[in-house]
Amino acid sequence: MSQVFHIATFSPHDSPERIWEELVCPACGHADPGEAHLRISDNTLRIFCSSCGAFVTITLSDEQTQAIRRC
Repeated sequence: MSQVFHIATFSPHDSPERIWEELVCPACGHADPGEAHLRISDNTLRIFCSSCGAFVTITLSDEQTQAIRRC
C-alpha cells in the first residue's frame, strides 16, 4: 500500500464534472471517490483506492471544500 498526497487545483466555480476529475486516484486514475463530501475533515479528503490500494490524501481550500459539498 502506498500513500499519495495531492493538492486540489480546481476552482470552486468549476463544473461538477471538473471537480470530480480532480478526485480521481493520482496513482492509477481510478475514479470512485464515493461520497466525497462525507470524507472531508479539516479541508482534507481521504480516499482509499480500491483499484490500486493507495491511500489518497487531497488537500482542499475552504472554497473547494464547500464546492464538493454542493455537488
